[in-house]
Amino acid sequence: MKITRKIFFYITFLIVLLFAMSCDSFDLYIRSGLEGVNLYELEVFGESLGGDVKVIQLQGFDIEDFKNERVSYYIKRYQGNWRPWMQKILDRSHIYLPYVKKVFAEKGVPEDLAYLPLIESDFNPQAISHAGAAGLWQFMPRTGAIYDLRVNYWVDDRFDPERATPAAAEHLLRLNKNFKSWVISLIAYNAGGGRISKAIRKVGSNNFWDLVEADALPRETDEYIPKYIAAVIIAKNPEHFGFKVNKPNVIFPQGDIVYIDDAADLNLISKLIEVPASDIKALNPHLSRHVTPPGMVRYPLRVPEGKKDLFYETFGKIPANERVTFRRHEIKMNETLSHLGSFYKVPVSAIKDINKIKSDKVIQVGDLIMIPIQGLDNAKQVDMAQYEEEQNRIREGRFVHFASLVEPDYAYKDIMYHVRSGDTLWIIARKYNVDISEIKAWNEMKNSVLSIGSEIFLRIPIEE
Repeated sequence: MKITRKIFFYITFLIVLLFAMSCDSFDLYIRSGLEGVNLYELEVFGESLGGDVKVIQLQGFDIEDFKNERVSYYIKRYQGNWRPWMQKILDRSHIYLPYVKKVFAEKGVPEDLAYLPLIESDFNPQAISHAGAAGLWQFMPRTGAIYDLRVNYWVDDRFDPERATPAAAEHLLRLNKNFKSWVISLIAYNAGGGRISKAIRKVGSNNFWDLVEADALPRETDEYIPKYIAAVIIAKNPEHFGFKVNKPNVIFPQGDIVYIDDAADLNLISKLIEVPASDIKALNPHLSRHVTPPGMVRYPLRVPEGKKDLFYETFGKIPANERVTFRRHEIKMNETLSHLGSFYKVPVSAIKDINKIKSDKVIQVGDLIMIPIQGLDNAKQVDMAQYEEEQNRIREGRFVHFASLVEPDYAYKDIMYHVRSGDTLWIIARKYNVDISEIKAWNEMKNSVLSIGSEIFLRIPIEE
């Protein structure tokens, strides 16, 4: 009887052990109980995970220097509480990573830097930080402007991998040229080149660990490199760490190109061509309002491969007078949603729904909201009515002296701009491609101070 029980015990133990060996998380749990063992060594380079584990390969970047508890900490977090979130990031990365790697290869940027969006934006091309950084590469508006990334109400080039990725490649190359180190270039990408240059001068070294030990970097930047290393090693070896490799529905920028006149709702298009709205948005992440820009003729839109004919058979055949299009409206003094509904001949409920507005009290002077309009002809009439209204306000207001201004040698239109919170003359000038000196002259401004809710006159260039 005792022998039988022993055999039963050993068989049971063997079954449990075999099961454990097939489960990465349990395997790590068993190994965590081994005394005197370098857990990070086992988890990243260990024989139990195979000798083919891919690590980071950057010139001048020695992975051996980063075998420490902080990298191990992040690897464990990604495998532990952060696992569902990390799986989503890895799934999203498969949509954009092939394109990013292609661009980086063409620009001469090391391939492993293509994984940077893992920790910058979770590989979400429409990610926006609390500080206002946006897109896969988390460009701030001023940095994006250096690389000609345009931002307006309808389109944000920082959201567009096709425009932002070459800009990110150029930015990384510029940082590496300045700092002569990919590690330092990465922390400069995170904290800003000026701040890192100041830290290097203070410490007298451009070695990452010297900067950390001297407490010369922000806490987030101290953790940036370990977090990056952990994320990249997992992304390059997902199955080793217990993650699935899920094939995405679409891969950017693959797909068919269709052409649309005026503003169109991506959600409606997705229903008509029978694909998830997320797939169309993944292929067109630069459309920040999930609609194509108004006033455009033959605007190119990506749809999943094989859906081009269905698009023209469905959306393409909607009569112009039945199509719902959109316009942007900037809230002026004393305007209410009722006023807007009357002017645009649109139910107030429709304006509230599309802008997720709960009450009139929510809107403020300078706010930008989207207005749905039934029929393309109606939209064109609204455009003319808005333009005439603006012109009347210019002629009748304090800007009458502009009638005597010399005509510019480029196509232009006159608009009234309503100053919003956060606006500066620099931001407005960049937005409309005019000079600060021109704005000040047009508005007879003696200084650069702007008041929220006030109006300024702009003569902005337009494409003919």
